[in-house]
Parts: sequence; C-alpha cells; structure tokens
Amino acid sequence: AGILLLKKVIAPIAGWNNIPADQQPSMVGKGRSRLRSLYTWLLGIFLVLAFFLQWKMFFWILLVLFIFQLLTYSTVGLFQTRRIWQGLGALVLLACGLALFTFIYNYIPTKQDQDRVRNDDEEAAAPRVDSVDGKIAFAYARTWKDYDDNVYRGEFKILKNNFSNSRNNRLNIQNPNGFSEIYNRVWVNDSTLMPSLYKMLDSIRVNKQLNAKQFADMAVSFVQYIPYVLVHQQSCGQLVSAMPNDQFIQIYHRSGKECLPEIKFGVQAPAEFGYNLKGDCDTRSILLFTILDHFGYDVAMLVSEAYGHCILGINMPGAGAFKTQLGKRYYAWETTAKGFKLGQLPAEVNNMNNWEIVLTSKN
Repeated sequence: AGILLLKKVIAPIAGWNNIPADQQPSMVGKGRSRLRSLYTWLLGIFLVLAFFLQWKMFFWILLVLFIFQLLTYSTVGLFQTRRIWQGLGALVLLACGLALFTFIYNYIPTKQDQDRVRNDDEEAAAPRVDSVDGKIAFAYARTWKDYDDNVYRGEFKILKNNFSNSRNNRLNIQNPNGFSEIYNRVWVNDSTLMPSLYKMLDSIRVNKQLNAKQFADMAVSFVQYIPYVLVHQQSCGQLVSAMPNDQFIQIYHRSGKECLPEIKFGVQAPAEFGYNLKGDCDTRSILLFTILDHFGYDVAMLVSEAYGHCILGINMPGAGAFKTQLGKRYYAWETTAKGFKLGQLPAEVNNMNNWEIVLTSKN
C-alpha cells in the first residue's frame, strides 16, 4: 500500500519522476531514472516497515536527518531538485537499515526467549556440574515470570558438601515433636548453606529495583515455576497400598510422574531441594520460609492434616485467606503451582479453620 501510494500519488505531485531536463545531471539519464525508481521502492518499504514497527520514531529520525541533509547544501544547491532527492534517497536507505535492524532485534527469538518457553512447558533445567573454590557444586540457570508477566533470569549453585550437610542433619533428627521441630531444625541448619541462591535473588532485587512486595512475588514465583515432584517416606508401592482412597496419590503414581520415595519425614531440607530441584508442598514452603526469613520477612509454615497439605504464610499487607497468631495476620501462599498470588488458595483447601501455624520466623 505504501509503495502504491508513493508511485501513483506522491511521486507525481512531488515531480519525482518529472525532473526538468535542465536539472538533469550530465551523466546518462536512464541510470539516474532507475536510481530514483529504486529510491521510490525503498521509501515504500520503509513506510511499510515503519507502520508495523515504531513508525513515530522512524518519522522523527527521517525528518531530522532530512533537515540536516538540506542544511549541508549551499543556498543555491538547496533548491536543486536533483540534489534534494539524492539526499532524501540516502536518508531512506539509512532509515530502511534502522527499520531492518529493529525488526531483527525485536522479532527473532533469542536464547533467553527459548529458555522462557522451555520453562513455560515445565521442563526442568538439567543441573550443570560446576565448582566453587575447587568444591563440586550443582549449578542451575532458571527463567521464570511473576504475576505481572515480568521475566526474571538467574543462576545459582549449591555445593555438594552443603547438600550432604543438609541431608545428614535431616536424617539425624530423632523422635521429633511434630512438624514444627522438623521444619525448625532444617531451617536453622540450612539458613547458611545457600549463599549463591541468596546472591542471585538479591541481584535481581537490586537490578530490578523491587520493593518488598515485588521481591516476595518474584521469590515465590521462582519456586512455583519449579516442576512439582512428590516426596514421600514410604516406597511407592507401600504408599499406594496404604492410601487406596487418596485420589491424588493414586492418580499421581498411575500416571508415572516422578517422585522421591523413602525420604525420611517425606520432606527435603532447603539445601537438598536447591541441589536437586525436586520437592512438593512442604519442601517448597520450607525453602521459601528460609529464603524470605534471610531477607527479613516475617514468615510462617502452615500445615493441614485434613487436607494433607502445607503452605507458606507471610505477615505483610495483603488480601484473601489468612491465619492469625499473636495478633498478626499470616496470609496464605500456595507454592506448588504457578499463578497463585498472596492470599489465594485452591477452592478445595481454602477453609482456614483446617490450617494450623506450626512455625514462625519471628515471635
């Protein structure tokens, strides 16, 4: 449409193809005519690209450069039609180059975009074996989005020695007094075992200039984007036999989804989870509990025996489902699936009377 408009309307009015003979250059006119025709086509292409891209920006670039081009001629040369159109043609070529560059930059997928697609499909990024000060570590590059579709990217490492420390600490817990003692022991022990993960999240906070609420959204969505893996204490056969009426357990195992069987207490400690990225509700919640406590948040672990579920709680301004303790509201946060914001719970587990706070980071 732009090319047709130029050839049929603009060019005749401007006298583009009807330059007086006395203004024609001494060289062969046929070649010049072809060159002017080329300029016409290029200008049309530019207008089409500008229409689909940021056309206002290109309009102002073209106008400024054209004025500059005119001012470079002498007073006499300024009104020589041939020179004006030659200058305009050069500017059209430059503008087309800018348009093409912007098109390539904006529309050809980058490696980061491909990483985001892979995460959107919930494919777990494979760990890369790395080292820190000569010690073996697992490294993960992650890409995820928050609830406003802001994209975050980062990489962190967990030392194999820290994974072993975390695992041994959990295995050494004997006869705990309920979930509160288990969660407390792994939180206290693992709080210093994930410096690289803290550094990654803090770097994002600083670079993106996130406030307290935005940082919490970013951290929780980071965990929500990690694919769910069921963790349980028995073998798979024992669990399926012991819970024949639990539809979730039965369907999960029949579908052949990945799980971690024979894990003491049915939970991985934070550094364990950071090392293999395999966790379910309480594994994910205790990791976030540890992370957010590190950054100064007042957080809680909530457990429901009726629902067989665990969620995170956080004491900050919010709306939706919450549990009160010592006059403080801890808003519920579901960690096992993408998209759940602060205070939002699935309908089947949203009766807060069935939830109990078993651990808080601040008294």
